[in-house]
Formats: sequence, structure tokens, C-alpha cells
Amino acid sequence: MEDSTEPAMDAFVEQLESSDPSVQIAAGENIALLYEKSHTELEDDEDAPPNDSDSDSDASSASDPNAPVM
Repeated sequence: MEDSTEPAMDAFVEQLESSDPSVQIAAGENIALLYEKSHTELEDDEDAPPNDSDSDSDASSASDPNAPVM
């Protein structure tokens, strides 16, 4: 996924410096979508990564025990 999204991410980051607020908003939304897409649900045969106490990126799954492990 990283190889296919890197050129797009570079373009979106450049667009964040646009003078047009609608372009900045669209670029930010696209960056957020690419970030969300980069997180995929673990397969049954994959091990979960070690629990990092400094990171709260999985805070939502901690509050919902039925949430998929990413």
C-alpha cells in the first residue's frame, strides 16, 4: 500500500500550502483517508503487535472489546 500511496501523499502535503482553503481541506481529508486505509484488520493467522503504553492510537478498541484488532 505504501508504494502506491506515497506519490499521492506527497501531492496532498504540497496542497496543504495552497492559498485556497477548500484545496487545503480536501488535501487534509484525503490524507486522513489514506491514513485510515493504511490500517487493516488483522488476519486470523497474524499476531497482534505488542501493546505500547505510550500510544493511544487504539484507544477506541480498548473501550470496545468487540472492535476488530488493527
